[in-house]
Amino acid sequence: MTDELGRELPQLKTFSTLSPIPGFAKWLTSQLEKSDEPLAFSDAQRESIRQHSEVSIEALLQQDDWYDDENIASAMKNILMPLAARYITDEKRSGHRALNSVAHFHLSNGARVERINWLGDISVSGKKQSYTLMVNYLYDLAEIESNHEQYIENGTIATSKEVAALQPDKTEG
Repeated sequence: MTDELGRELPQLKTFSTLSPIPGFAKWLTSQLEKSDEPLAFSDAQRESIRQHSEVSIEALLQQDDWYDDENIASAMKNILMPLAARYITDEKRSGHRALNSVAHFHLSNGARVERINWLGDISVSGKKQSYTLMVNYLYDLAEIESNHEQYIENGTIATSKEVAALQPDKTEG
């Protein structure tokens, strides 16, 4: 893909996608329902929602228009963005393979997880699959081969500083 574009547009050195995050909502729901080590929202996160809504985080996620309220959307952004980063960069299957199929495709082709986009897809499908989030994968020609090898051999997912910062307990990838 980048080879063909590079031939057609030789001045291009960096390529990026805007991609969906299918499965994020389903994964988050399953994490919330797990009886063994369930994903729990912190008291601070729950309080940030209680200040603006009478319903829980879980109930808000089931509503179609939670993002229309600026205060609720801001609080939900602080909750969902780190979880999306975790889903894309940490959740694996089959050894080193990213759980998310779109992430796996881009990562196995040498991309870096560059940015998670808040309210990137507010369509019915975007809300249902990923609670409105989308992700940019960056293909930097100087890093593609190394990123590909690290991902395939070790399951190491290349991430930008911005995405790494969403998970402060992790070191840069």
